[in-house]
Amino acid sequence: MLRTLDLSGTKVNMLPPWVTRASTLECLNLENCSELVELPKDIGKLKWLEVLNIADCTKLLCLPSGIGQLTRLRQLGLFVVGCGGDDARISELENLDMLSGEMVITNLKYVKDPCDAEKACLKRKNRIQELELNWSLSDTDKELAPNVEQEQGVLSALEPPKQIMDLKIKGYRGTCFPWWMMKHNDSSYCEDTLSKQTSPCQFMSLTRLNLSYLPNLKHVRGLSEFPSLKFLTLWSMPKLEELRTTTGGFETGEEALKAQCCFPALYELSILWWPKLLCVKPYFPPSLEQLSLSAYDSLQLLAPGNFFHPLRSTDESSSSCNVRSAVPHLRGLELIRMKAAASGWEYLQHHTELETLMIRHSDDLTQLSESIRSLTSLWQLWVFSCPALAKLLEWLGELRSLKELRVCDGTRIAGLPQSMKHLTSLVELAIGCGNNLDQLPDVIQHLTALDCSPWKIVLQ
Repeated sequence: MLRTLDLSGTKVNMLPPWVTRASTLECLNLENCSELVELPKDIGKLKWLEVLNIADCTKLLCLPSGIGQLTRLRQLGLFVVGCGGDDARISELENLDMLSGEMVITNLKYVKDPCDAEKACLKRKNRIQELELNWSLSDTDKELAPNVEQEQGVLSALEPPKQIMDLKIKGYRGTCFPWWMMKHNDSSYCEDTLSKQTSPCQFMSLTRLNLSYLPNLKHVRGLSEFPSLKFLTLWSMPKLEELRTTTGGFETGEEALKAQCCFPALYELSILWWPKLLCVKPYFPPSLEQLSLSAYDSLQLLAPGNFFHPLRSTDESSSSCNVRSAVPHLRGLELIRMKAAASGWEYLQHHTELETLMIRHSDDLTQLSESIRSLTSLWQLWVFSCPALAKLLEWLGELRSLKELRVCDGTRIAGLPQSMKHLTSLVELAIGCGNNLDQLPDVIQHLTALDCSPWKIVLQ
């Protein structure tokens, strides 16, 4: 009796009819079958099936109606919402409460009724640890005006289980976050948040949150506290104007209000592709060590004033919260597509605890900002794809902690400054010279710690 069928990683594009007649089948592994375009229409007959792993089956456009009959399923990996008469609706997830591990739900653009989404009962599926909610927008979809109220209702109905550890939301076109992400009701922010009451710290185990391509979102404020969140990615929010990362919000120097950071344990933050961020009150928590920025004028986020945290008053009779500047202690910073003339480069000098700095795809950058010379704790400096960069300045030799220096992938450095002889801790060196270097720089002979392996010393 056939109990397990493993076709993972194969080029199969559809299953033979006999598969659904194998009534004893318990495990059907189709993970990473990149050519699979459909599942058998009568797959619901496999009543003993516990594993139907279709994760990374990227060509699946829908699932067959009746898949909700597989109530013993523990692993599915992917649910593709369909739009045809014989396709599975999202409501077929209703009775699949044993699902566990990772779950990616795509084609949410086809869910038109929030009541249908609510029937999926995601919040009841406590064994799911990683969840992706993806609207799967094509270029054509992006050009069409969405039904904003409908999308807000759908996302509100897709409340994740409280034990969720990793949450991704992609392609959502609402103007505000769902009620289950909010700390309290705020009618000035979004009327949809009034439909439910929330309690703080609802997702105690959430450690990763990825929000990508939210084209209509204008404000990030009033969020609930996520006490375990360590990794946060905010990507492609073209209309975002305001970013606040405190649950109550406060203004420095004017008034002190009760406030808590939404992400008190945040370790890594990526802010990518925001063209019009106007009002920024991030108040990064002291726990933040890794930061990636790629947005118009986002260098302003490096200002020391953004590294604040509220402190309880020492006066027991007072319930207010004082505000004090926290010394920035970023350890790693990545800057992508920053303009040479952008304001904010000078703020780098305040981040003296930085250990790694990567600058890439800054097309008009002709020289490194002098504020970098203050970063004496740097042990890794990487500069990639900056084609206008042709010279390294003498102050580079002041970075005595450097162990890795890579300035390559499109750069055309004409020579190395003599001050580099002081970089006696350097073990890796990669310099993009193009045709500008006609002889080996003398300074290299002083770099006695350099690893002589070919891939550790590169002049290209």
